[in-house]
Amino acid sequence: MAWEVSTFILSEMDPRQLENLQITFHVMSEMIVPEYPIPLETLLIYSNYSADAQAERTETPADLPVARHPSAPELYMASIGFIHSAGRHMQFFTKNIAAKKQLWKAPSARVDLTGGFFKAYHTRLFTLIPPVTVTFYAYGKRDAIDELVHRIPALGSKRGHGFGKVSSVHITQIDDNLSWIHQDRPMRAIPVRLYPDRIKDWYYTVWNLIPPSYSAQGRELCYVPRQDEWLSVVNNRGPSVWETDTLPVAKPLKSKRGKSRHLWQEE
Repeated sequence: MAWEVSTFILSEMDPRQLENLQITFHVMSEMIVPEYPIPLETLLIYSNYSADAQAERTETPADLPVARHPSAPELYMASIGFIHSAGRHMQFFTKNIAAKKQLWKAPSARVDLTGGFFKAYHTRLFTLIPPVTVTFYAYGKRDAIDELVHRIPALGSKRGHGFGKVSSVHITQIDDNLSWIHQDRPMRAIPVRLYPDRIKDWYYTVWNLIPPSYSAQGRELCYVPRQDEWLSVVNNRGPSVWETDTLPVAKPLKSKRGKSRHLWQEE
C-alpha cells in the first residue's frame, strides 16, 4: 500500500541499533483526562533538556534517539499515548486567577474570595482511576529512549498537585512497527498532504506537529486518532467529558442585598 513505511531517515544512528518498541507508563495516582492525545516526542523533548536548562529552557535539546519518516523529516516515528483506565471520577478544583494576581501585587491586602470580582470558583476535573496505563510506540534506540522516559515523573495536567504520578515504565521490543500507521489507522498526527487519498476514511483536524503544542506557527491539517481509539475506560459511568448538558452549571442568583452572585445548582 502507498502508506506502508519502507525506509527511514536515521540521522547519525546506526540502523542496527534501531528497534520497534512498546513503551508503557504505569500511573499510580489519579490522572486528569487529557483533552488531546499525548505525543511521545513531546515527552522525550522535555526530558532531553539538560539539568541546567530544565528551568529556563535556554538551550535546544539534542536530536531524539528516534527515526524520522522519509516523507516528513521533521516528524519522528513515535506514536501518541494510548490510555487505559479502570474507571473515571468527576471532582472539582478551586481556581481564582484574579485573586492570585492581586495577592502577588499586594501580599498584605485582604481579598474576599466568597464573592465579587475575586470569587473563587469550582472547575470540573475528570480523572482516571488507577490502575492507569499509557502506551506509546516508537522506532529508535532502546537504551537512549529508556534513559529519557525514566526522567518523566508524571503525565497529564496538574502534575505538581500529585496527579498522574508515574510508578514505573517498561519498554519491550515488538515485531511490528506501530509508530506511524497500524491496521489502516494513524497512530500519531500525520499531515493530510502525505495521504490525500485517505481524507474520506480518517479523522482529521488542525494540529500542531512540532512542539510546543500551544504555538500557532506549526499548525496544519492532520490525521489524528479518534478519542475512542486512544482513550479506553473500563467502568465509564457518568456523562462524557464533553457532555455538559446534564452536569451542574453556574447560574446567577440574586442575594438578599440585591447583588448578583454565581451559585452552584442543578439545572
